[in-house]
Amino acid sequence: QRNDNLQLDKKIIISKLNKVKSIEQDIIDIKLKYNEFVEFIKNIDINNLTNASLKKIINKIKVTTLSDAFSDHVDNLKSASIVWNILEKSEDQLLEDMF
Repeated sequence: QRNDNLQLDKKIIISKLNKVKSIEQDIIDIKLKYNEFVEFIKNIDINNLTNASLKKIINKIKVTTLSDAFSDHVDNLKSASIVWNILEKSEDQLLEDMF
């Protein structure tokens, strides 16, 4: 019985150790991706942007216009928004992962 309990404790400890090692590797991978992304941003040629380079930093561009009046104070509503890519994920995906 005592040996069985020790073996079970050992399995639990090994499992927790493997989780910690996995987290450490995830941190290393994320730091590498971050450094590659920062280097890409530093070296991007803004005078010669390509679709491929834009896709790395922009997830989507959303433009909205309404021809009818939005209210008495606004003749028509126009908006443009950009969802940026950071570390191969959109801002929205990063926020979802964090919370």
